[in-house]
Amino acid sequence: MSVRLPTALLCALAFSARADSWTPQEGFRKVATRLQELRGLKLDDRLQLEVIPRTEWHKRVAAQPTKTNEPYAVLWRTLGIVPAGQDADEAYDEVRRRYRGYYHLSDDRLVYFTDTPAELREPQLAHALMHAVQARHSRLFNAPPAIDGYFDDVNWARAAAKEGEAVLHELSWPTGSLDGMRDKIEALPERLDIEGCEPYAVRWTYHPYVAGARYLLAHAKGGLRDACDALYLNPPVSTEQVLHPERNDPPLAVIVPDLSDRLGAGWKLAARTVLGEWTIADWVWALRPDTAPKPLSVEQIGGGLPDDLRWGGDQAQVYQDGERFLVVVWTVWDDEASAVRFRKLLGSTKSARAGPRVAVLCGPAQVHRGLLTETLRDVRTTAFRSVEQLEEILAGD
Repeated sequence: MSVRLPTALLCALAFSARADSWTPQEGFRKVATRLQELRGLKLDDRLQLEVIPRTEWHKRVAAQPTKTNEPYAVLWRTLGIVPAGQDADEAYDEVRRRYRGYYHLSDDRLVYFTDTPAELREPQLAHALMHAVQARHSRLFNAPPAIDGYFDDVNWARAAAKEGEAVLHELSWPTGSLDGMRDKIEALPERLDIEGCEPYAVRWTYHPYVAGARYLLAHAKGGLRDACDALYLNPPVSTEQVLHPERNDPPLAVIVPDLSDRLGAGWKLAARTVLGEWTIADWVWALRPDTAPKPLSVEQIGGGLPDDLRWGGDQAQVYQDGERFLVVVWTVWDDEASAVRFRKLLGSTKSARAGPRVAVLCGPAQVHRGLLTETLRDVRTTAFRSVEQLEEILAGD
């Protein structure tokens, strides 16, 4: 798994009491009929339902464990998003083992677990079936491929759109009413099976649920169906837009050079990605734990940067020479004040952390210039204002 992009669509939870005679097949037909009425869109007979015990699901997770490419693992550890010494893949798989259900896009199959609590059965089916509706009627599954990492944040925004629609239909099941929906979204962490899981792994999995549901609710003034129709026509293109529904400024494409030749013989560009606001927020919380939300809270799972840090765009690069790595993060900001705050945030960090040097370009979008900070040997972080200056910094090591 090269980047933690959402390749699988999950199914969450809600409440709906059912009689003991209920069967998954009966519920599947009933929910499909009602969902088509609520959404005004049709399903077809191609969709398959697979009913399996939890033990079978655990076997499948074990047979196909998460495997992050080393350069990306270095990036997450270097930015402090994954704590030193932790196995992020195992942490992510622990969350996977607790899924409530699964919609498999490639063969149009819904996986239902026999241990699903009675009150969650139909809402969970509604969540999964909504993904089948999306696959047939929307562009949400047609997100750009994650080629060279340029569209990673776009894909996360699309994931939030897909999950937001599914979560709102799940939590409003079977009426489709949005009454009290804000409180239901804020209470989502209490309904997820996440106790004992690593917070960063929970965020990787369920951030699209919380952020996407908040985003869609903010646009649902005319009702749920109208908001979903508009979502299909104009989906968000960045996690910033998801996290701040009131904003409509598009992300800036940060096109930067490959520094391999300048770094010297043996160095190569091993990975690059657009972190997006949601991952920059993870980084900020790692830099300043005192600003981080409570682990496993709704804000830790679904939140982003504070309003005084207005993300404009970024690109992160990981260079490799054998066992040596260099992480370079290029960021631009919507205004000078945001660039200055981010630069000061880097300069105020004093927690020592082992790992590769992190070089950061931080500048406002309007003038696209960087701001230099002192090289912090304990954090191994440098902000630089040009490629030439980065070369000088590296040459001085």
